[in-house]
Amino acid sequence: MDETLRGMLIANAGILLEYRNTKLLIDGLYRVTDNPFSDIPPDTLRRLQDGEPPYDGVDFLLFTHGHSDHFSAELVQEYAQRRQPKGLFLPPGDSEARRRLRACLDEWGVSCIPPDGPEEWTLAPGVTVRSLPTRHLDRRYWDVPHACLLLTLGEKRVLFTADADYTLETFPGLPPLDAVFVNPLFFRALRTGRFFQGALPARTICVYHVPFPEDDRGGMRAALERDVEHWPPERGKVLLFTEPSHWLEL
Repeated sequence: MDETLRGMLIANAGILLEYRNTKLLIDGLYRVTDNPFSDIPPDTLRRLQDGEPPYDGVDFLLFTHGHSDHFSAELVQEYAQRRQPKGLFLPPGDSEARRRLRACLDEWGVSCIPPDGPEEWTLAPGVTVRSLPTRHLDRRYWDVPHACLLLTLGEKRVLFTADADYTLETFPGLPPLDAVFVNPLFFRALRTGRFFQGALPARTICVYHVPFPEDDRGGMRAALERDVEHWPPERGKVLLFTEPSHWLEL
């Protein structure tokens, strides 16, 4: 059986993972409303909702938290109605849109993994997800529930850190990782050794949550290029998830 694990950028922190015959969409249905990050391109969103390849057969939707650049209850509801995924991991939170979504999921028989349930969930044979609650990097949003997602896919382990506060979190007790997804600020902290006092035992560092060039008003892409240039190769491989629709092997 093919054990290849591949990932593809949707936009921002949205990643499509494919392992064996299972596809997972992480933070991949959102609508930016109040921050400078890139929205999902309209054609990509249409193909997602229509289930066109490579977005066909997505089994599970997983979300780290409820910010508008990671999660949209309205888009998830539309997707679930049209595509009928096997299950969702939804971030905690309460709003009229989320209450409508939960009611619809119950009506359609779509499983919803409770964020306050057991520590680890089996999604498919050889595929599990574990939620690691963390603080959000921005202190203004410490009241917003946030979780990193640790995925085990066969013999491979991948951690999605989303917007975790790397200045406080140390990630104790992590198993060896094949890949960890970090945003550019976290990557800089890893490179310089400043602010982050923990350890991420990863073979590959994947950098995501990067705006597209037309949205990059703060020069994040140029700063990331400089950090990659100064990354010591002995500390592991770096993969950049900055261009949509390109599969990368993890």
